[in-house]
Amino acid sequence: MVILLAGLRSAVAQNELQGIVLNAYTGAPVSGAMIRSENPQVALQTDSNGAFRISTDTATESLVIRVKALGTDTSFEVFPQSASLLEWRVIPKGMKPTTATIQGMTARQIVEKAIQNIPLNYPDSSYVYYGFYRQYQQSGTQFQNLVEAQVAAAILPKKVKRGLEAQHFFAILQSGGQAMTQTKIPDVDIREGLSEQLFEENPVYFPSNGSFVGRLFDVSQFRFDSSFSGNDEYRIQYSSELSSEDHGFEQKFATHSAYLESYETGTLVIDPKTFAFKHISRKAHRLPGADYYHRSNWVRPAGPLSRELVSGQLDIRYEPRGEKWFLSQIIHGYCNDYYSHRTFMRLHGRLSEFFEWQTASVSEDIPKALVQSFTPKPYVQFATHIESGFIISETRFPFLFFPEETVRTSLTNFRK
Repeated sequence: MVILLAGLRSAVAQNELQGIVLNAYTGAPVSGAMIRSENPQVALQTDSNGAFRISTDTATESLVIRVKALGTDTSFEVFPQSASLLEWRVIPKGMKPTTATIQGMTARQIVEKAIQNIPLNYPDSSYVYYGFYRQYQQSGTQFQNLVEAQVAAAILPKKVKRGLEAQHFFAILQSGGQAMTQTKIPDVDIREGLSEQLFEENPVYFPSNGSFVGRLFDVSQFRFDSSFSGNDEYRIQYSSELSSEDHGFEQKFATHSAYLESYETGTLVIDPKTFAFKHISRKAHRLPGADYYHRSNWVRPAGPLSRELVSGQLDIRYEPRGEKWFLSQIIHGYCNDYYSHRTFMRLHGRLSEFFEWQTASVSEDIPKALVQSFTPKPYVQFATHIESGFIISETRFPFLFFPEETVRTSLTNFRK
């Protein structure tokens, strides 16, 4: 039932805000959510479809709306002059994780043991990945800036108190690029080089960038996948009210809290014998209306534009080679909106970036021809870079995010 206080009724010209409140985990509408505002003074409840309406004076530049639902009490700042349709997702509080057990262990305990066993299950001595790398962008409906390369990645792990950490060095064996066009978003750099950040998404060697560290792990909920009945692996689904996806901040405390801007869901596949992670996938979901730049936080973006995460996706697979598990595939994609600091609420554009890697082979030996060629931050030279004498058995690998034809046919200013 919708209740508007008398203070909202006015003879002056008005804007009407329409909104809907949804459960962030299920997407279901939340009926009976309390919606309050002080100026104008409003108190109402969402209807059976989770919808509500608020009228404001056309001169109102912003207002703060308080939402109470599912145990959550949160506030959003909105701008009636630039937005008339709102969609808010609230995160249920007090949800109890499943108490089901497998072999006497809960889902959370299995994940904790998998984390503890990382130093046992993954290499702690130096080795080289040979594989294939691909990166491209999507701006609007078009793809651009496709980069493909055969890459040798040298991994130098070491044991630390909390597990494993590693340095990465890269050598470009062969590379090529197509359609290197200027992005349509001003002040946004094109990433023409190989992104070492892709490997830093690997939680085995970069635990601080992953989903299972500190506060992020504490607020995560884990449950067994009820649709899986096999006994050759543990399949565990998780959700967190925080997100480990990069929100454009350099400060890690902000990246790992993101001020409830987004939430995260994912699936973990764990080997029951070794408790090694076999497959890790996660998705970051933006909470509409929770734009960081539009809220009164004291951490300010450093550049001319604010980068706002819209969504993120990570998928990592490992396979056993002898007694250790090695990375076989990693893909990372994310979508950002860019806002100007200089113009109020002006959206400059949206850009999605995709990075893909697939391992072809692993070696503990580094060819002498490559020793002097490894660098910590490689940039693709759009031609053969190194003649090492090392021949990779495969020359191509599948497009992992989008079909090859979809990407290649939309490239503009084709250039080899």
